[in-house]
Amino acid sequence: MAFQRHPTALVESDTIGDGTRIWAFVHVLAGAVIGRDCNIGDHCYIEAGAVIGDEVTIKNGVSVWDGVTLERGVFIGPNVTLTNDRRPRSRAPWTLAHTRIAEGATIGANATVTPGITVGAYSMVGAGAVVTRDVPPYALVMGNPARVKGVVCRCGATVRDPMPERCPECGRDVEARHGFAGARPSDGGLGAMSGPPAKSIPFVDLAANAADLSPDVLDVLRRVVEGGRYVLGPEVAAFEQEFAAYCGGGGAVGLDSGTSALELALRALGVGPGDEVITQANTFIATAFAIRYTGATPVLVDVDPVTYTLDPAALERAITPRTKAVVPVHLYGQPASMTPILDIAAGRGLAVVEDACQAHGARYRGRMVGSFGDAAAFSFYPSKNLGAFGDAGALVSRRPEVLERVRGLRDYGQAAKYEHAVLGYNRRLDELHAAVLRLKLRRLDRWNDRRCEAAALYDAALASLGVERPRVAPDRTHVYHVYAIRVRERDALRAHLGAHGIHTGIHYPVPVHLQPACADLGYRRGDFPVTEALASEALSLPMYPEISAEQIKRVVDAIGAFGGRP
Repeated sequence: MAFQRHPTALVESDTIGDGTRIWAFVHVLAGAVIGRDCNIGDHCYIEAGAVIGDEVTIKNGVSVWDGVTLERGVFIGPNVTLTNDRRPRSRAPWTLAHTRIAEGATIGANATVTPGITVGAYSMVGAGAVVTRDVPPYALVMGNPARVKGVVCRCGATVRDPMPERCPECGRDVEARHGFAGARPSDGGLGAMSGPPAKSIPFVDLAANAADLSPDVLDVLRRVVEGGRYVLGPEVAAFEQEFAAYCGGGGAVGLDSGTSALELALRALGVGPGDEVITQANTFIATAFAIRYTGATPVLVDVDPVTYTLDPAALERAITPRTKAVVPVHLYGQPASMTPILDIAAGRGLAVVEDACQAHGARYRGRMVGSFGDAAAFSFYPSKNLGAFGDAGALVSRRPEVLERVRGLRDYGQAAKYEHAVLGYNRRLDELHAAVLRLKLRRLDRWNDRRCEAAALYDAALASLGVERPRVAPDRTHVYHVYAIRVRERDALRAHLGAHGIHTGIHYPVPVHLQPACADLGYRRGDFPVTEALASEALSLPMYPEISAEQIKRVVDAIGAFGGRP
């Protein structure tokens, strides 16, 4: 869904998020950044260099100048004055003063925020106030000059002294839940209190993701506790049914990790000692370890240089009489080339187990990953697109006999209680994790959409910097578990970004074939040139559903300022 604009609006920027509405006689200059789902009222002016985050509301008659940042969820009332010049009448060279309105803050009508100010998160500036000093988070400020008169709860309620233990509207603990300790009323104005410095940008923000679930997550956890079932109970059964339906049918078996899902899938398909299983060299070590756990030998091949997924031609060359199965990896959130892989496997009588641990919700030619092979493995590690509150995983399959075997293998090989038909394991999905996953599954598509929107902002902003961005095959839907760029001076750039408070990741600095644990497989440096190039050049940028447009701009600006050669 694209942004909407009134016919009288003049929009020159090409960095505007989906769902944003721009009303009459608005002028947005090239170079401005506006996030998704914003609402820009009549007669507003958005200057080049201004950064507006997601879900921001700006009422009529507001100018947002270069150097002004409005973070996610900010509300700006009519005719607010946002400034960026400390000496507007001076003939001296102009120096930009950055003004930051932090996440969730509210600025009332006709208020003035003087240059270089930080208005703290979830604070409220009263109508007509003149803000001359930084506003603490959660503070209610009023007057000229503005003084702290109370605090503001995240729910929007204002609270005056005496400070209650609980918010009078939402009932939550004030100090523990909202951090108001530093924003108490004072007769001395704002005193020496300052808003927080610009926050570092995490590689993954699990706290923000958890906040999106509250308070629903407490309800589902309470449901499990009150039910008194913690292992293989109704939550696991319901999640298995719901996740299988999400993946396009068949059945699912909840497990303790994605690694277990890969291993038990291979065991259920008859893979064991003496067999070979082909997979790609550019993957997390668990893919190879799961093969080794069965007693089989991993046979590694190089990846496609565009998608970084298993190269079908390399697969075909690697098949021997001992080959029993192939494990294509849907890497970073992009599906592998399933049609040629399935054709090769069918022609040689090979089983196919999809490693979908990074690709929840990704599609290949319109079909969900997990619906192609004999079985598919998913990880619900907390940082995954669909993550539990700890280690968890699932196997998905359309083959009833595979599902039946894995259900037995995960629970000590039991056919009935205390009747152990085969050597089994303790690989069960816990009820608490299943309850959380059910809650998150309902949000997964929305979160994936946000990842795609963030990737589009990265793509547009990085286009002129000489950085190799992720390339998506036209028959696939990428869900951006990882947004990995390629740069020649990768390590120097990573250090530069770290110095600017930007956290990054590397997937994977030591390929599987060069890991000491796999030395006995006999591979050497140079065997897989594409994989080895990625190991030295790939850099994963911050990526999570809650990342904002202004955070992405900070990342890209820092890359642009890098002194090396991207």
